[in-house]
Parts: sequence; structure tokens; C-alpha cells
Amino acid sequence: MKKIINLFLILSVAVVVNSCTDDYVDVASRDANSEDFFNTPEDYQSALIGAYDLLQSTYMNVMLGEIASNNTVAGGESATDVIGIQQIDDMTHTPVNDQLKDIWGWMYSGVNRANYIMEFQDKIDFPEKQQVLAETRFLRAYYYF
Repeated sequence: MKKIINLFLILSVAVVVNSCTDDYVDVASRDANSEDFFNTPEDYQSALIGAYDLLQSTYMNVMLGEIASNNTVAGGESATDVIGIQQIDDMTHTPVNDQLKDIWGWMYSGVNRANYIMEFQDKIDFPEKQQVLAETRFLRAYYYF
């Protein structure tokens, strides 16, 4: 029993001694940060592609717009099939509608990505810079719309 208590005390002291360091606090990040990103024209093109990426979700804007305009109906197997779309078809828009919440999130993610490019627009100069900024402004306006 005395050996177990001694072993426990030795382990406890070892844990306490080793846990008093701050080595775990100073860890270098492997991710790129915004201050080090926009250094080449390719970085701007990559960020622009990221802003364009959110256009993939705009099919839902068109579909819900057509359903809300009474040009088409929601369809589905029953009135409980995709309830958010059924609510738009019935013109009962609620703040908990998952489809509207998704569209809202996608569009403002696009605005955020466009603003990210605009924030660093003056960091470097390159020949296609005006075109990249013009496309960025268009995408930001589209996402706001």
C-alpha cells in the first residue's frame, strides 16, 4: 500500500511540475491570415472565385420568387413536404422559414467575401486589378439585391 501511495505522489508531482509551462500558448498558425494573403494577382483571383461561389445557391432565389409570384406552385407530395416552400406558396412567411434563412445566409456570405476583397483593394497593383474590382462590386450589389 505504501508503494502505491509513493507512486501516486511521484506521479502527482510530475504532473504538477510539467503542467506549469506556457508552451501550449505560443502555437504558430498554419492558416493564412488576411494581412498576408493579398500579395499576388492570383490571390485576388482566388478570392474573387470564392465570391462567385455563392452564386451556386441563387437557383433558390429564382425558384422561391416564381413560387411567391404565383407563376408556379410549390408542388410536393403533401402540404408538409418542404414546409418552408409550402409557406411561401401560401404567402405565410415566418422568421423561422429555413429556405428564406438559407438564402439570407448565402447572400450575406457573398457580401462578406466581396467586402473582404474591397478591404484590401489598395494592397498591390496589377494589370487586371480594375476588372477584379469591377466584378467584385457587381457581385456585392447582386448579393445585396
